[in-house]
Amino acid sequence: MAKRKRQSVQHADASNVSITSTSAEIDTSDLQSNIDDSSRMDISEELSEPHDVHESGDEKDDEDDDESESEDEQPSFIKRQKKSQLSAQDVQIARETAELFKSNIFKLEIDELIKELKLKESHCKLIENSLHRLHDIIQQIPKSKEFALFEAEALFNNSKNKVVIPFPDPKPTSFKSKLQYDVPEFVSLVGSFGMKTAIQQPKGMSVDMALTMPKSLFQPKDYLNYRAIYKRAFYIAYLADHLIQLSKKNHLPIKVSYDYLNGDRLCPTILIESVTPEHPHKDDLIFEKTKMSIRANEE
Repeated sequence: MAKRKRQSVQHADASNVSITSTSAEIDTSDLQSNIDDSSRMDISEELSEPHDVHESGDEKDDEDDDESESEDEQPSFIKRQKKSQLSAQDVQIARETAELFKSNIFKLEIDELIKELKLKESHCKLIENSLHRLHDIIQQIPKSKEFALFEAEALFNNSKNKVVIPFPDPKPTSFKSKLQYDVPEFVSLVGSFGMKTAIQQPKGMSVDMALTMPKSLFQPKDYLNYRAIYKRAFYIAYLADHLIQLSKKNHLPIKVSYDYLNGDRLCPTILIESVTPEHPHKDDLIFEKTKMSIRANEE
């Protein structure tokens, strides 16, 4: 009997356990239903309330702001690199100032002076093109035969361009050497235009060009009695006469005249100024607006 009671008690306990487990299952199911209901209510509330949608849009705006901030960070990094490069240039300029100029004030004065003397880039290109064309014209001038003094004077007296030989005073009356023209050995650019600078003068700015006469035109005793100077004067006149003729064919409208270097009558030069023709051609190279002239000096 005692065993049966114990077994019944055990069965009762097992039933109680099963009851409690079922009740626990019921409780958990109730909790899950409540959670599902609450989640459904939350979802419905989210769908019904428009301000939550705006909040999500704000989140997108925040993301866009973050992206824009990241984009802004990239140019700032580039700016920092530029600043570092500028600082390196400043260091290099400071070293040059210390080594070359020995003074910061003197360096600043030179910089300001260069700004005042610097030419316009458009004017420089126009003058450079004119110089190239002028160089081509000079190379086209043929070599002349040898002239005696009276033959040379007669040649220019009959010239249509009314060119005269710029002989210095006293003019030669008898000249034993022969006068001749030959293509110059060198045609080089001299003066400040090589650095794209020029000095304003009352007659305007000028570009200096040097022509080297061939050595074959001179003799050992030409340093006597102005012989070298007379030969140089003939060389300039022959060059000027042919420049007037060939410039029209090569579409370089110019005015050719004589000018004396620093007022020295022994050093005549050719002054070349640009003019605008009445009926300009499309290929004409006119540099009149630059207010610059070209000075050809023979050496």
